[in-house]
Amino acid sequence: MHLTVAICTWNRARLLEKTLDRMTEVRPPAPVSWDILVVDNNSTDATADVVRNFEGRLPIRLVVESQQGLSHARNRALAEASGRYILFTDDDVLVGDDWLGALVRGAAAWPDAGGFGGPIEPWFETTPDPTLCEAFPLLARGFCGIEDARPEGPLSDGQEVFGANMAFRVDAIDGLSFDPNLGASATVGREGEEVEFSARLRGRGYPIVWLPAMSVRHYVDPSRMTLSYLRRYYEGRGRTTVRREGVPDGTQLFGVPRWLLRRWLGQAALVARSRVTAGRVDYLTNVRNERYTRGMLKECLAISRERRREDPLRHA
Repeated sequence: MHLTVAICTWNRARLLEKTLDRMTEVRPPAPVSWDILVVDNNSTDATADVVRNFEGRLPIRLVVESQQGLSHARNRALAEASGRYILFTDDDVLVGDDWLGALVRGAAAWPDAGGFGGPIEPWFETTPDPTLCEAFPLLARGFCGIEDARPEGPLSDGQEVFGANMAFRVDAIDGLSFDPNLGASATVGREGEEVEFSARLRGRGYPIVWLPAMSVRHYVDPSRMTLSYLRRYYEGRGRTTVRREGVPDGTQLFGVPRWLLRRWLGQAALVARSRVTAGRVDYLTNVRNERYTRGMLKECLAISRERRREDPLRHA
């Protein structure tokens, strides 16, 4: 068996170096072979130099994907992968000692599975503000943290794997690609490309299996522990919801359901009031809700603009 490890990166040379340095301590069980594919999504920092420094220490190869966006980078990895299985991780992750071994054993135990995933533990360089963690629960989990208490076996609908720690059987995903309308980019913080990809894989009848021993630690940069970042993050989650599920039903005003606009206006007013009348956790919770709804509203407007460009007469 041959495995391809894919790491998509953009201007994170310092963290990528830590990720690759950890990879030098990881070995697949014999007689399994592996290679590491680093997909550079137009970095302007020292990414290429970092990768070159690991040549000879790792079976590593660098390719450049010029189309900006994580989904484009992941699709390039799918096109370039030479392994029977492709394992995705991020450029800010430390994989566990048994990461590759756990996947190999899981593939043997679940030969009909199309995908695999495992625990993602947050790696905090500095301790986050507990008040922010209470109001923004995803911060406490490092944004993609997944607990490892689940037993090994197929995941149910609604239980997902995420890009920091997921693997796919290449022949099972043949013809599938990540949706470029989803996934982070330099300008838009949409997510959910791996969830949508996995849903289509499940639609083909392939289970996705949880492997508790296939664990990683995901770095949480201190800049992501600020209120300004969390506002942007939850706005991106709102945009992701609309992009994945479509514009909600209801009478529209400029492409936005009127009820959604009323909800946002009410939440914005509540944020203003609670800033002076409520405790900090309640105020921040209101900020979270308002930003999520604002993201939904913005994505409705974006989709409306796209439709007008595609068919200006119909949507005039």
